[in-house]
Amino acid sequence: AELSRLLDRLARLTALFEQPAEFIRELRLLCEAYADPTFRSGQPLIPSYRIPQLVLRRLELELTVASRTHPEQSLAVVDRLWAETCLEPRMLAVHLLGQIPLSQAEGILERLREWASPAEDNQMLEALFTRGTARLRAEGPDVLLDLFTEWISSANVPMRILGLKALHSLIVDPGYENLPPLFNLLFPLVSAAPQNLFNDLSALLTALAQRAPS
Repeated sequence: AELSRLLDRLARLTALFEQPAEFIRELRLLCEAYADPTFRSGQPLIPSYRIPQLVLRRLELELTVASRTHPEQSLAVVDRLWAETCLEPRMLAVHLLGQIPLSQAEGILERLREWASPAEDNQMLEALFTRGTARLRAEGPDVLLDLFTEWISSANVPMRILGLKALHSLIVDPGYENLPPLFNLLFPLVSAAPQNLFNDLSALLTALAQRAPS
C-alpha cells in the first residue's frame, strides 16, 4: 500500500515536469510527506528532509525518465531544484544535470559556472563535479576539460582550487582515458608547487598515480 501511494505521488509529480513552478510545489509536498520528523536537532550546513534512501532513489529514477522524455524542459527544472534550500532537491538538480544530453552542453556549462562557487558546500561541490557531469564526461569530456582548465588557469586562488577539485572527477572516472592533457595541465603547477594549492594538488597526484602508475 505504501509503495502504491509513493508511485501515485511520483506520477503526479512527473506529470508536472513541464510546469516547473507546480512541479516544485508538488515536490515539496512529497518531501514533507516522507521527511523524518525526528531529525530537527543541530544546524546542518544544508537543511535536509532526511528522506529514506529508497524514496530518493525512486525519485531519481522517475525524474530521469521524465527528463529524457522532455529534455528541453530539464534545464528549467534543474534551475528550480537548485534554488531550493534543502539538500534533497539540490541533489536532484545535480543528478538531473548529469543526465542532460550533449546537445544541451552550453546550458550544462552555464549551470556549472553558476553553481560551482568556492563558497558552496563541499558536499554539494563533490556531487556537482561527479554526478552533475556524468553524461558530459561520457559524451563530451573535452568540453569539460576546457572549463576546468579555465578555472585552474585563473589568477584567483579559490577558483584554481575549484578547478583542481573539478578535475578530480575526470581522473577517477575509469571511462576517461585521455590522460596526457591532464599531465600537461598539472605539470606547471607541480613544478611551482604553490603552498596554497598543495593539498588539492596532492590529492590529484595520488589519484593520477592510482590511474597511471607509470
